[in-house]
Amino acid sequence: MIKYGYGHLLNRVIIVANEKPQEEVKKLNRELKQTKAALSDMAVKAMVLENMLAIYAESHGEDPEEVKKKLASLLHIER
Repeated sequence: MIKYGYGHLLNRVIIVANEKPQEEVKKLNRELKQTKAALSDMAVKAMVLENMLAIYAESHGEDPEEVKKKLASLLHIER
């Protein structure tokens, strides 16, 4: 068999793309972005609450750790 031209020398790559996996990746990326945003919001809220607790404890002349323990026992939170 005789081949003409240089086409037989080139590497050929065939990509078979299906839209479903691409759509799934986009959906997962959106969900990841939303999850990261929710996590950062929760982290900010936790820091604010921690500072509010420290301010409360200082203004009432109490130890912040003791206030945390009292609050945890009132809310039935294990530490």
